[in-house]
Amino acid sequence: MCAQLSLAGFAEPATSLSPLSLHRPGRERLFLALQPPAQMWPALRQLEQQQRQLHGLQGTALRDEHLHITLQHLLDHEALPDDWIARAGVAVESVERHKLALRFDRVMSFARRTDNRPFVLLAQEGLQPLLGLQRALGEAMKRVGFLQVDRSFTPHVTLLYDRQQVPLQAIEPLQWQAQEMVLIHSLLGRTQHRVLARWPLC
Repeated sequence: MCAQLSLAGFAEPATSLSPLSLHRPGRERLFLALQPPAQMWPALRQLEQQQRQLHGLQGTALRDEHLHITLQHLLDHEALPDDWIARAGVAVESVERHKLALRFDRVMSFARRTDNRPFVLLAQEGLQPLLGLQRALGEAMKRVGFLQVDRSFTPHVTLLYDRQQVPLQAIEPLQWQAQEMVLIHSLLGRTQHRVLARWPLC
């Protein structure tokens, strides 16, 4: 079992979770994710620029440090309870975590009723290890008391948001190895991500 890299400054889990187990509107979001390594940022930015020119995309791009694959969305609320952060750590520690070879070879826009459509990078093959990790995390979260976990999962990296609806299409594959999982606190509406904890993938 891999060791935990860091989860400092938070209380030990209490014996039971509060009713905050249900997602509610708020400005605080907590989620588990994989992030592309920094050495992949130039290739991802180059792809973004190519796709902008190809499809006339003009929307706002995500910051390099905000690029990620969401594994489990844990909380939306007006507060971020320390107990939940600690419980998320307990759940992650109980799951086998192995390095993942990721290969993304498709792009498209996810359909939305608004004009703020995510333009995303998608993977087509070799997803079983990633899907298995996502399912295992969901089961672990339920065991420590989280009532809502993500059962449906489409692995993707959002590159930007735009009003255009780009159909699914192939691209030259981008590949990297995921070597750690992170717990991210997103401050909604403030374009801020705080990494609260990191766990190596062994």
